[in-house]
Parts: sequence; C-alpha cells; structure tokens
Amino acid sequence: MTEFIMIKNCEIMEISKTYTVLVSRFIYAMNWYTISPLLIYIAAEFHTSVNMAGEMIFYFLLGAGIFQIPTGLISYKIGPKLTSVFGMYIIGISTILSSFSTSVEYILLSRFFVGVGAAMFFSPGLAIIKYYADEKSMKKLVGLYNSFFNFGAGFSVIFFSYYSQIYGWRSSLFLSGILALLIGIIDHVTLDNFGFKNKIDLKPILNRNVIILGIALGGFWGAQFTTAQILTYFLETSKNYNFVLSGLSSTVILIAGIFGGFINPYLSNSKNLNRNIIILTVLVSLFIVIIPYLPLYIIYPDAFLIGFISAADFSLAYYIISNRSDISVNSLSLALGTLNSLQILIGAPSSLLFSFIFKFSINMAFVFLGFYCAIFLLIFLVEIRKC
Repeated sequence: MTEFIMIKNCEIMEISKTYTVLVSRFIYAMNWYTISPLLIYIAAEFHTSVNMAGEMIFYFLLGAGIFQIPTGLISYKIGPKLTSVFGMYIIGISTILSSFSTSVEYILLSRFFVGVGAAMFFSPGLAIIKYYADEKSMKKLVGLYNSFFNFGAGFSVIFFSYYSQIYGWRSSLFLSGILALLIGIIDHVTLDNFGFKNKIDLKPILNRNVIILGIALGGFWGAQFTTAQILTYFLETSKNYNFVLSGLSSTVILIAGIFGGFINPYLSNSKNLNRNIIILTVLVSLFIVIIPYLPLYIIYPDAFLIGFISAADFSLAYYIISNRSDISVNSLSLALGTLNSLQILIGAPSSLLFSFIFKFSINMAFVFLGFYCAIFLLIFLVEIRKC
C-alpha cells in the first residue's frame, strides 16, 4: 500500500512538472506577442512606418532561426532543463532592456535576443514534456503545448492592448520581461535535470524527413506569424478601425489556436500525415489572401480559421518529429531545432517582403503572403515520403 501511494505521488509530481512547462510556454508566448499591440505607439514615438513592424518581426525570427540548431547542441551538454531555463532568462532580460530603448535600432537588437531566448526554450521544452509523458499521452500533450502558446499569445495581445493605453509601451515590455524571469526561476528550481553530458549526435540535423518537413512548412511558418503580428497594425492604419476592434482580430487568430491544438490526436491517427499537412497549409494560405477584401465582421471568422488550422498544422508537424522511432528524447531538441530553424529562416523574409509590397499595394501584399505560405509545399511533389 505504501509503495502504491509513493508511485501515485511520483506520477502526480511528474504531471505537475509537465504543467509547469506548459505555464512556461504561456509566458514564453506572451513575450513573443507583447510587441504586437505596442507597434503603433513605438512607431509614433520614433516616427517610423509599417516597415518598422516588419523589421521587428524579421529580427526576432532571425535570432530564433539562427539559434535553433545551436540550442539542440547545447542541450546535449547541459540538458533540456538548463537550456530552456537559460532561454527564458534571456527572453526576460532582453524584453526588460527593450523597455528602456532610446531608438528603434535598440528595440530591433532586443527583439533579436528575445528570438535567441525563444529558440533556447522551445525545443528543450518539448523534450522535457516527452521526458515526463508516456507514449499514450504524448499526442495530447503536443497539442496542449501548442494550445498554451496560443493561449499566452492571445492573452498578451488582449491584456497589453488595454494595459499599454494606461501605462504605455515601455511598462508593458517591462512587465512581460519580469514574468519571464519569474517563471524561469520556478523552472530552475522545480524541474529535473536530465540528458546532460551526452555525446553529440548530428544525425537529427541530417534526417531527411525532418529537413523535408521543415522546408515544406517554412513559408507557412512565416506567413501565419506575419499575419498574426501585422493584422492589428493593418486594421488600425489602413482600415482606420479603433484599437479595440483591430486588436481583437489578431487575438481571434491566437485564441482559435487554443482549440486547434486539441484536434492533434485525430489528425495524427491518419495513415498519410503529409497529406494532412498539405491540406491544412493550403487552407491557411487561402484565408490569408482574402483578408484585405473582407469587411470587419467577416475578418473575425476568417482570422479564427487561420488560427485554428495553423495550430493544428503545427501540432501535427511537431508530433510527427517527436514520435519518430529514430529520434530519442535526448536528440529531440536537436531534431526540433533543425525543423524550426528551417521553418523560421525560410519564413523570416516574408515579413520584410510583405512590408515592402504593402507600401505599393495592400491587396498584393496579402496575395504574396498567401502564395509564400503554400509554395514550399512543392517539395512534397519532389519527394513524397511518409514521416
């Protein structure tokens, strides 16, 4: 009886640690999207235009993309726990420092380092989930991992849209950074350290299926992220809607993603997972293209569908990699880092190109973004391979 109670207590502790990681994912996502409702105030203070919004997205993605694979290599040596914790510390410190910015260039540099911290948290965070989870619960937890991202991002856009009206954009960034530091400390104290001092295995970097999936979803990654970040700014500046109605559109994308993550157990039961990836990505591209042609009351359901389908797409991709028999829990950070690096580095230019085209034609900017979302799926036609 005593042994049974001890086993149950251990199981409860492991579950609680899993949810600690999910809360960290929530705070992590907040720091991704805190900047979104603040763009208009930053642009006004530093007398810049929509190009600044695209540049902020680009610098963040550049930091996140470059450091994905180094993160996987670091994780081999110090373990997923410390890698993710240090990532959260970098996010927190960089966001706090950005609140003291005296120029746009300083904010751009800060966003680059927030991207670096984001890279260090994501893949090790999912490796920690896999460490605590059994095979049966992994499908659900991968979906939850993505749902908590959207939950945190959606909350961030709603909360800081109002908070910044009262306390300003600097206070908003400062608060967001403090929360990242606090959850980093909690993770540092509570999570188990494992998978450290391992011999580095470079096979995940060269895994053909990881590379193909990363390239195929590169355009989708950049297009959906740019849409979620830029939509509020687009509605405020081009459609002249107030900050509440405009901010709600991006929030709808993010909140919808909470529910999109929950359908992963159903999508992952399919025999042809790549086919599901293609269908989901093409749907997102179509819903992005039609944005500038829609009245406000139709933009909201369109935004919901973009968010819902995108989260389902991401969850399925991460499940495909995390469930591969040739990728262990110790090498998962590097495998996911490779996947994310390809997605982000291919996707990052979309924000700059969108901002450039936007100056000449709003409609064509969204058409381009939808095209960019789907074009990289052509790699599946070159080599169709089951993941």
